[in-house]
Order: sequence, then structure tokens, then C-alpha cells
Amino acid sequence: SASAQPSSTDDLVATAARLSLSSK
Repeated sequence: SASAQPSSTDDLVATAARLSLSSK
């Protein structure tokens, strides 16, 4: 999940979730 180019949708979802939480 730490890769520059996520290889799966789950990775993108996890990253988006982290960014969303960090924004608050």
C-alpha cells in the first residue's frame, strides 16, 4: 500500500480513506 502506484482498487480505497481521515 506504500507503493507510488497502487496495483489494486483496495489500495486506492485504503489510501483515500487515510487521506480523508487526515483531512479532518
